[in-house]
Amino acid sequence: MNYYLEKVTWAHEWELIRKWRNAQIDILRQGHVITLDEQNEYIKEYEEEKKLALPSRDLYMFTDGTKPIGYGGFVHIKWEDSNAEISFLIDPVKKRDLLQYTMEWLIFLKMLREQSIRIGIKTWRSETPFSTDPTRKIHVEVIRQLFKPRETMLKNSVIQEWEI
Repeated sequence: MNYYLEKVTWAHEWELIRKWRNAQIDILRQGHVITLDEQNEYIKEYEEEKKLALPSRDLYMFTDGTKPIGYGGFVHIKWEDSNAEISFLIDPVKKRDLLQYTMEWLIFLKMLREQSIRIGIKTWRSETPFSTDPTRKIHVEVIRQLFKPRETMLKNSVIQEWEI
């Protein structure tokens, strides 16, 4: 399979992203089901922000060569510190096969690392809510194998940073 990262644009399946987010609300820092109007407002804000020289988000669709299977990228970018929080969400159906999911997470990270180098982000952050979701544990383990993390424990989550 040939995997690709493509910039998120109006042409991509924003409704698909909304459905993925709503289906996995229990593992996201999202307090409620996102309505179509809220999604459309987010899209407008994102499209306007992309026009800035230094946007706070840089999002990508993750495709398997034939269809979108996930999305993610950089959010809460702090250009002055060359760091950003990484974000990733995959079609919940893909999470049924944890071995396949782990492989695709690794591919996504390697591709995101290339983008990170290209745009000048040197440190990644991730706030991982405490969760029993097995994919969150996979996220942390795969990143630990690729990069050396620094961790900070919070009341309800762990903040991790990795030098790229």
